[in-house]
Amino acid sequence: DEGVIAAVHAGWRGLVAGVVDRAVEAMTKLGATEVVGALGPCIHAPCYEFSETDLDVVAHELGDGVRGVTRGGRPALDVPAAVRAALVRNGVELVHDEGICTACSDEHWSHRARGDLQRQAVVVWLP
Repeated sequence: DEGVIAAVHAGWRGLVAGVVDRAVEAMTKLGATEVVGALGPCIHAPCYEFSETDLDVVAHELGDGVRGVTRGGRPALDVPAAVRAALVRNGVELVHDEGICTACSDEHWSHRARGDLQRQAVVVWLP
């Protein structure tokens, strides 16, 4: 809004530390009056086994909705749910979710899932 756009990348530690919160704050300071969010490809709960201790840390900050389960029934972090929770607490509507798990997708690399050394890139622009 008002010519302000941001690309934010956060792992679980960044989400807990408030990376989304700081991004919304910075956008608002730059003049944005309506901030909306979009979620790109990321690892999803069925592929993201997570320690119970770390999961408790994320859930304490963003709510129990971040808890997921892997395909094998192990505790998992639901990254899309965590991002949504961070957006909601900042009054930001998620208007698009790409819905792609980078661990499952043959078109995306995942160091966590397959040890891939390649990297993705993101480009943002105002139309």
